[in-house]
Amino acid sequence: MDRNCSSLHNSVVNISECLDQDLTGETNQTLSTLERYIVPFIAVIGILGNLLAFIVFLRKPIRNNSSSFFLAARCLSDAGFLLVLMVIWVSTVFELYLSKVLFLCKALIFSTYVFGCLSVWLVILVTAENYTRICKPFLVHRVCKTLYAKIVFCVILVVIISSYSFPFWTMTDNCVPFPAHYAFVTIMVYIDSVLTLFLPIILIAMLMAAMVTSTIQARKRRRRLSRSSMSNTMNPTMKVTTMLFAVTVTFIVLNIPSHSVRLWLMVSTFLEHDNVVTSAVSISQTISSLLYYLSMSINVIIYYIFGIKFRGTLNGLFLPKPISVHSSTRPDCYNSRERLRKVSVPLLGVINYAATSDYFYLGTRMTRTKSSDL
Repeated sequence: MDRNCSSLHNSVVNISECLDQDLTGETNQTLSTLERYIVPFIAVIGILGNLLAFIVFLRKPIRNNSSSFFLAARCLSDAGFLLVLMVIWVSTVFELYLSKVLFLCKALIFSTYVFGCLSVWLVILVTAENYTRICKPFLVHRVCKTLYAKIVFCVILVVIISSYSFPFWTMTDNCVPFPAHYAFVTIMVYIDSVLTLFLPIILIAMLMAAMVTSTIQARKRRRRLSRSSMSNTMNPTMKVTTMLFAVTVTFIVLNIPSHSVRLWLMVSTFLEHDNVVTSAVSISQTISSLLYYLSMSINVIIYYIFGIKFRGTLNGLFLPKPISVHSSTRPDCYNSRERLRKVSVPLLGVINYAATSDYFYLGTRMTRTKSSDL
C-alpha cells in the first residue's frame, strides 16, 4: 500500500500532494503488510457492528431517547467512513485504480471529510447531552428531546456538506487542485483542522471538566444525605450517563494519537516547509491511523458493555425469550375465568378452582399451589 496516501485521516493534510518519504525498504514493507491485513479486518467488523448497533437503537425500548438518535446517526457515519476506507483498500491492494474513475476520486475525498467531521460533532453532541444530564438535570426533560436532536443533526449535516463540497469544483479529475484554487484548498485544510481537531478538543475538554467537577460535588453531597434517598434519585441518571461518558472517553483516547501526529505534521510543514517524513513519524502515523479507524469500529462493544438498555435490547434480538408461566401463556379458557374471578369479591377461606384445575387460590391471599402437591 502506498505509504504516502494510504491514511485517509491524514490525507486532509496532504490533499494537494503526497508527502515525500525517506523510508527504508524493510520499514515500508512492514507498514504496508500491517495495513494490508489490519485495515480490512477493522473495516468489515466496524461496518457490521455499526449497522447492528443502528438497528438496536431503532428498537422501541431506547429509540425515543435523544442520545440514542445521536448514537444511531454516528453508527451510520462511522460505517460510511469505514466503507470508503474499504473501497480505497480494495483499489490499492488489487490495483483497480478507482481514483482515476471520473468523479469517484472527488467523491471519496468528499465522503471522508463529511463522515469524519460528522462523527466528531456527533460525539460532541453526545458529550453535551451527558453534561446536561449530570450538571443540569432539571433541563433534561425540556432539552433532551428527540425532535430537538433531529433538528440539530439536520443543521449540522447541512453545514458540513456545504463546507466540504469544495473538491467537486476546486480539483481536477485526478484530485489535484486547480492552480487558481490552490490557496483556497490550503485554507480549507486548516479550517478542517479547526473543525475536527482544535474546536472539538476545547469543547470536549470543557464539558468533561464540568462533568468531573459536578460528579465530585455530587459524591460529597451523597455522603451528607441518606443512602436510600440518593440511590433512588441517582441510579436512573447513571444508567444513561455511564454509557455516554464511556463513548466520550473512548473517542478521546483513540483519537489523541492521530490528532497529535497530524498536528505535528502541520506545524513542522508550516515552520520548516519540509515535507520529508522519517521512519519514526511514518510508523507513528500508521499506528495512530489504525487507532483512529478502531475508534469507529468498536462502537457496538462500548454500547454493549456500558449500556444496560442497549445490552438488553441486543440480547432480545438473538437470545430466546424465557418461557413465562403468567396468564399470557395460559389457555384462553383460563384467562377468561381469571378475569371473571378478579371482578368478583373473593371471600376469605373460599377456594376458587381455576378452569385448568391445576391451580387454586385461597381467599384474598392469592396463594398459588399445584394440585399435585396437595
